[in-house]
Amino acid sequence: MLLADLSDETEEVIGDRGYDSNRIRLSLAERHITPCIPLKKNRKSKPPYN
Repeated sequence: MLLADLSDETEEVIGDRGYDSNRIRLSLAERHITPCIPLKKNRKSKPPYN
């Protein structure tokens, strides 16, 4: 719900490991928003993270 309310000018989202999911990352990518979310320790696929 919170991520859906982001303005169109948002460029990055900073979150904790609780927000590390493919669904959230894809949703942000569709809106051209860069996720800055650390990976969960048990994640099998490792997307890039800064």
